[in-house]
Amino acid sequence: MSTVEQSLNQLQGDLAQAMKAKDKVRVASLRHMRTALQKLVTSGADNVSQGDVIGAYRTLVKQRRDAAEAYQAAGRT
Repeated sequence: MSTVEQSLNQLQGDLAQAMKAKDKVRVASLRHMRTALQKLVTSGADNVSQGDVIGAYRTLVKQRRDAAEAYQAAGRT
């Protein structure tokens, strides 16, 4: 089983637990992570490494931080 398949399986299990717990923030975060991995797989990359998976996660973190900074700069909370 590849790194991406393992990660997707883990995310699916975590997502099910979060949905049962009705944790909306965690559900949304896990869905974003799952989507990022699925895009990585469908991008046509033949051999997706663990570094690629971590890079996809880092991109998500950066996007969220940038959005938070933009909201703070605009005076929103």
